[in-house]
Amino acid sequence: MNEAILTPQTQALSDEAPITRRELKALMHRSNAPVMIRLPLWYGMLAITGLLIWLAMGTWWLLPAMFLHGIIMVHHFSLQHECIHFTALKTRRANEVLAAWCGFWICVPPVYFRY
Repeated sequence: MNEAILTPQTQALSDEAPITRRELKALMHRSNAPVMIRLPLWYGMLAITGLLIWLAMGTWWLLPAMFLHGIIMVHHFSLQHECIHFTALKTRRANEVLAAWCGFWICVPPVYFRY
């Protein structure tokens, strides 16, 4: 009954790890660039689908427009999730700010998942 509990961390740090520590460190390198490139694109898509909703008001096209907007909007949670784990951006503070910003739009405070 003295078997070690296997977790992703214990497996990664064991002698039998499928990749070396150096390879793991390279894979875990954080950068702000991907978020800074994708965030404006995402906000642009959000604006376009919001415009589609506004243009479709009073027509049956409102349903597909809202569906598309919902698909784009739900990605706020994905970004918030990564920020809560401090993996989306390089610094902890930047992750906290972006997680709070995302949470504001979807009405889910980031502290809900942390504690």
